[in-house]
Amino acid sequence: SDVVEAQAAARAIAFALEIGCSFFVLEGDSESVIKTLSSEEESLALFGHVLTSVKSKTNANCIFFSHVCRL
Repeated sequence: SDVVEAQAAARAIAFALEIGCSFFVLEGDSESVIKTLSSEEESLALFGHVLTSVKSKTNANCIFFSHVCRL
C-alpha cells in the first residue's frame, strides 16, 4: 500500500505544479511516505525512486507534508 500511496503523492505534487500552485500542503495517511517526502536523504524503500523523482522537481520550502492518521 505504501507504493500506491507514494504514487498518489507524486501525482498530487505533479498536478499542483502543473496548475501553478507554489505553496501547498500534502496530507497522507502513510507515515513512511510522509517521512520520506519530508526527509532530505534519499530513500531506499521500494517507493523511494518515485518520490526522489518528484522531489527533484520541487522547492522543498514550498510544500508542507502532513501525516494524517487513518480512522
